[in-house]
Amino acid sequence: MAEDGSGRNVLGDPRIALTWLVNELSRHGLTLKAGQVVTTGTCVKPVPIAAGDAFEGDLGVLGRVSVTIT
Repeated sequence: MAEDGSGRNVLGDPRIALTWLVNELSRHGLTLKAGQVVTTGTCVKPVPIAAGDAFEGDLGVLGRVSVTIT
């Protein structure tokens, strides 16, 4: 099952989600540190998975990713 997504699916713009995270952490006296990886959410609806399923994603200029569930 193929799904297409857009960064707009994450609060309208993934930068808005990142800004919210930074501000929320700050309210609690926390900060992001150099080298930490932040994901801002999914651009497509989650799909059910089971052992044996294989998935591949095309992230454009960032490359491709694949995973097989064991």
